[in-house]
Amino acid sequence: FIENISSEGPLETRPISHRTLLGNINPGLPPSERTKEVLNRFLSRAFRRPPKPEEIQRFSSIVESTTASGGKWESGIQLAIQAALVSPKFLFRLELDDRPTSTETQPLDEFQLASRLSYFLWSSMPDDELLALAEAGKLSNQKTLDAQVTRMLADPRSAALAENFAGQ
Repeated sequence: FIENISSEGPLETRPISHRTLLGNINPGLPPSERTKEVLNRFLSRAFRRPPKPEEIQRFSSIVESTTASGGKWESGIQLAIQAALVSPKFLFRLELDDRPTSTETQPLDEFQLASRLSYFLWSSMPDDELLALAEAGKLSNQKTLDAQVTRMLADPRSAALAENFAGQ
């Protein structure tokens, strides 16, 4: 006879990488909304800017086709993330020109400025603070920009500037 059973263990068994990518998703959301939430979060970091609605839809269609053919939602998300990681928008720091025939100089948008600054000083993608300032439209303000450069140079990642730039 069994008199008592108890169990202890972690409530969250997913690896940290899964929790970071998938976050705290409301299980009551329809799968399409969960997909959009996860992809929006991931693509914002991968593309170093907010994704366009058509980009979200294109990657969502990968998840939808996976689940429609009997695969798990997580497998579809995995395929969508793999597709994003081979996209030129992730692999290259693209600055698309909306007036390619114009000879006039064009200002960088906030996200392009954040990427240039981050890759120049850190040889890495912008952190959350830079992206938040870019999203708020405050990064190009001279005082904010100066403060961010000072902050970034004080960070140990700025050693990449001396190692990479001086080396080249």
